This record gives sequence, structure tokens and C-alpha cells, in this order.
Amino acid sequence: MDQRALTRNLWIVLSGVLAGFLIVTVFSLVGLELALKQEKQQQTQQLVETAYTLMQHYHEQHHEGALTETEAKTRVVEALQSMRYDGGNYYWIHDLQSRMVMHPFSQELLGVNLDEVQDTNGKYLFREMHRLLTEQGSGVVSYVWPKPGSAESAEKVSFVKLFEPWDWVIGSGVYLDDIHETFLHSAIFLVAISSSVVMMVFTAGFLFRRETLFQRRILAVSQRSNQRLEEQVAERTGELSKAYEKIKQSREKALDDKHRAEYSEALFRGMAAAAQDAMILIDGQGKVRYWNPAATRIFGYTEREVQGKELHGLITSDKDRQQFQRAFPHFQNTGQGSVVGLVIEVVGLTKSGESIPVELSINSVNLDQQWQAIGIVRDISERKQTELELLQKSRDQAALISELEMAQDQLVQSEKMAAIGQLAAGVAHEINNPMGFIGSNLNTLENYFDDLVQLYQQTKSAVGQAQPSDELRLKISTFEQQYELDFLTQDLTDLFNETQEGILRIRRIVTGLKGLSRSSPAAMEAVDINAEIDTTLNIVWNELKYHCQIEKQYSPLPKVECINTEIGQVVMNLLMNASHAIEEKGVITIRTLHEADCIRIEVSDTGKGIAPEHLGKIFDPFFTTKPVGKGTGLGLSVSYGIIEKHKGKLGVQSKLGEGSTFTIKLPINQPVVQPMKV
Repeated sequence: MDQRALTRNLWIVLSGVLAGFLIVTVFSLVGLELALKQEKQQQTQQLVETAYTLMQHYHEQHHEGALTETEAKTRVVEALQSMRYDGGNYYWIHDLQSRMVMHPFSQELLGVNLDEVQDTNGKYLFREMHRLLTEQGSGVVSYVWPKPGSAESAEKVSFVKLFEPWDWVIGSGVYLDDIHETFLHSAIFLVAISSSVVMMVFTAGFLFRRETLFQRRILAVSQRSNQRLEEQVAERTGELSKAYEKIKQSREKALDDKHRAEYSEALFRGMAAAAQDAMILIDGQGKVRYWNPAATRIFGYTEREVQGKELHGLITSDKDRQQFQRAFPHFQNTGQGSVVGLVIEVVGLTKSGESIPVELSINSVNLDQQWQAIGIVRDISERKQTELELLQKSRDQAALISELEMAQDQLVQSEKMAAIGQLAAGVAHEINNPMGFIGSNLNTLENYFDDLVQLYQQTKSAVGQAQPSDELRLKISTFEQQYELDFLTQDLTDLFNETQEGILRIRRIVTGLKGLSRSSPAAMEAVDINAEIDTTLNIVWNELKYHCQIEKQYSPLPKVECINTEIGQVVMNLLMNASHAIEEKGVITIRTLHEADCIRIEVSDTGKGIAPEHLGKIFDPFFTTKPVGKGTGLGLSVSYGIIEKHKGKLGVQSKLGEGSTFTIKLPINQPVVQPMKV
């Protein structure tokens, strides 16, 4: 009766163990499915965050004025419309009114309100998205949706995020049917393990029952023997029972530990095999214990090639390897480290020796009484390449914008110069006409005055010779004193001379304006540089005369082969800059020198000078130290280009607080261009 109760209790225990194992299996499968779904959600969220970063980049370009808002939005749409990942998954964009802004496959949805769109189960998915965006700004939505190119529907999970500056919602989703396939494989694997365990349990029960029957037979035989044998057999049976119990307990414990370890490892391997990221397990000595297929795809090594080898000697750079060697002893003792539990970016080495950027996450686990490390590695080469391409495109666009702005400013400057030339030509023409008859009338008036003076002198002489009466002589003397005839005669002569000098000066200014208005000839001509400088001085004298003293130190110069108007433009720019550098009163010195086969022009001022950090930039386009509205920053750049075109050199020497000297060197004769030989 006791043996039957023991057998019944044994089967109850075995049934309980079996039921517990099945429950653990079910919960493990549920946990596996949740983990796979969470991985998909995190993958989708990361992809949407990447696209969100792209959108932020173009928004900043618009905010900085490099792009209009329409251009920025267009570039975002063009970039995301062509992006695919995981064999066909895509991005879409809709606004807060649920109107589709961009969809790579369904162009008919663009501009359509999608609030009434339902999935296969009747779920209003865009309303659900709007609720999540209103509460959190982003979130995950699960629904059933047809697969592209197929009539079948599948469970799908999408991550959406609101880009507030434009009221745009960017989203992307992944189908979960591949998760179900992975889950099915894992379930089959675990069911196989469960079946094996069931067989082992029933086998153990059968063996135990057979052993019990054997003991019962021995007991019956012993009872039929004499009392002495019965006592001996009973004593031996008791000893055997105790030994058997110990063996049975040890066996059950060993089987339980082994099954748990095998199950845990099988579960880990099943999850790792399905992962898109590399999953690597290293033991307490830093050697590879597990290497999943994704690690083979990323690094090129098979699991057999790396099994039992030191990991960091295979896939890390010398710098990272040295850091690992310093930090690993601490990890061996504590399971902790500076990067444990963090996600970092490092450079990995493939089997071919190629360096690739990877994202690394390390966690510690205590197995077999030692700390071991599980590393999850993600290849981010495509993301880095995309970031580099975006950065390069941004730089190229900035450079293009800068070139366009420079070309626009140069065009504006050219138009200004052309307008000034036309204005100068018109002013010169309008001034020449009245100056012609003013000069002619002044000459005639001067001749008339000379005649009147001669008549007065002759009349005065004749009256003196006629010996008039005292009364007449007194009247004549009184008349002369009253009208100061001698002073008027001298003063009018001086006025005529000064007026003639003024007319001559006006004519020189008009001549200078005509020179400014002329278009540069195609061929250079021999030019008197000293005379050209004087012409330029006449044009800008009104700007200089109030606070600048001009000192001219001209040397005799041969005529120089050049375009006179362009050289005059350079000298004018240097004179105006010198004038602006003098804050109150100062001196501008113009020197010309003849040196061998070239001439030199120096324009010096006693102004405030140029800071040393600016000397290397003053000939750059658009660089200016003048206040806003006082200069374009093109004067010296254009002047530098003109002198270079004449095969000359333009340089500067300056000391802060003491003034500056600009030096122009021009060849007397331009070099002869040899015809190209064919």
C-alpha cells in the first residue's frame, strides 16, 4: 500500500514539474514575441528620428536664410521619397489635418484627408496617430494593413513624430509577419525541447516504477527466508534505498540545471539568430563564446573562425584594444565598466581590414561563476554616409550660394560703374555746353574791360594835359576817390584771372569724367601715368580737400602700356580708401618711380592703419572694415584683379596707428603672348 502511494505521489510531482515547464515555455514564447516587436519598434523609431534630423537640417537652412521654406520642404520630400530600408519599407509625411503630404507609392492620396481611413479591423489609424501626437508629440501605432504589391494584409507597427515648425508628421512602419515567422521557428524549437523533457520525465517514472517492483520482489523473497536473512536483507535494502535517494536527487538536480542552461542558451541563440544587429558573447577571458549570423555579415568572420579567440584582437583598432586591456581586469572582478550599459560609437575592423563605423551596446551577465559580456553591434555605415552626403550637399549649396551672391554683387557693381559712366558722360556733355559760352563771353567781357581801362587812362592823361580848372580837377579827383577806380581796375583784372582759372579747372574735371565714362578699349595703349594720376585727383579732389593734404612726388616716367581708365579706377580707389582712413587731418603722399622694366606707384596715408589680422584678407571679395553702408568690400578685390590683368602686383604695408602704403608695380610693356602651335 505504501509503495502504491509513493508511486502515485511521484507521478503527481512529475506532472507538476511538466506543467511548470510548459508554463515557463509559454511565458518564454510570449516574452520572445514581445522582445521581437519591441526591437522592430525601436528600429522604426530610430529610422524616423534619422529622417527627423534631416528635416531639422533643412529647417535650419531656411532659418539661416540659405533656403526658402518651400525649397527646404521640397528637399525633405525629395530625400525621403526615395529612401527604402529592409526590402521595401518607406517613409510618409502628413500634416496635422491628416492630409497626405508625401507618399512614395500612393500618389493619389496626396492632399487627401485621411481621418476616415480604417485598417482591416476597422481601426481609425490616423485618428489614433493624431491622439498620440497631441498627447506626446510622437508614438507607436499598431494596425493591420495591406502589403505593397500584395492583396494580403499583415500586422504592422508604425512610429510617427510631429515636426512642429511645419506642422508635419513624419512616419514609417514595418510589417510584423517576419516576426511571426521567427516566433514560429522558436516555438517549434521549444516544443521539441518540451517533448524531449516529457519523454525524459516519463522514462524516469517508468524506470523508478520498475525499480520499485524489483524491490517489492526482493522483499517477498526475503519474507519467505529465515529471520536472519530477512534482517540482513532488510538492512541492505535500507542502505540501498538511501543511496538510491541520494543518486536520484543528484540526477534530478543535474537534469534541472542542465535543462535550464540549455533552455536559456537555446532562447538566446534563437533570438540572436533572428536579430539584424550583431550579437556577440565573450567569456571571462575576453574570448568569443557566441557569434550570430549578423556578426558574420558585418565583420566577415564566420562563427567557426572566431570561436574561442580573443575578440578585441580581431575587430578593434589598436587604440580601442589598449583601452580594453586596461579596463577588462576591472570588468572581470565586478562586471562593471565605463561603457557597460551605454551605447557608444566606435570604429570596427572587418576581416578584410576595412574600418567601419559601428554603434556598440555592452551589458554584463554572470554565467558559470564568472562575469561575461554581451555586445550588440550595429553597422551605421549607411547612416554615416548619409550624414556625410547631407553635410557635403549642405556645404556645396553654401558654396554655390556664396558664389551666386558674389556674382550678383559683382554684377551690381558693374551695373553701378556703367551707370556712373553714363551719368558722367551726360554730366560732362551738359557742363561743356554752358562752359563754352561762359568762356567765350568771359573773354569778350575781358576785352571790353581792357578797352574801357585804356579809354579811362587816355582820358585821364588828356585831361591832365589840358590843364583844367581847379573846380573840374576837384570833381575828377572826388569821382575817382568815391568809386575807387584804381582799385576796381586791379580787382576786376584779378577776378577775370581767377574766373579763367576756375573755368580751366572745370574743364579738367569734365575731361576726367569723360575718361571715366569711356569703355575700356580691347587693346592697351601707351599712357602717361603721372597725367592719369592728376586726372584722377581732379575727379576726387572735392572728397579729399577738406581733411587731406596732397603731396605729389612724381618721377619722370616712360609711357606705360595699359588701359588708362582701369589704372585710374585703381588709383581712385586707393585715394578714397586713404581718405577714409584719415579721421581728422592728415597727409596723402603719391609717389611714382621708374625701376628697370617697370614703374611703381605708391599711395601713402597718415591714417589709423590696418590691424595685422586683417592684412591677409583685405584683397578678399566682400571683406571690409568699414561700417555698414560705407563700403561693399569689392574695391580692393576688383583693383587687385585689374593689376593682375596688367601682369603687375598690388601690395600693402601698414602699421596700426601710423598709416598704410599701397604699392602698385606695372610693367612698362606688356609681355607678348605667343601664338599656340598646333
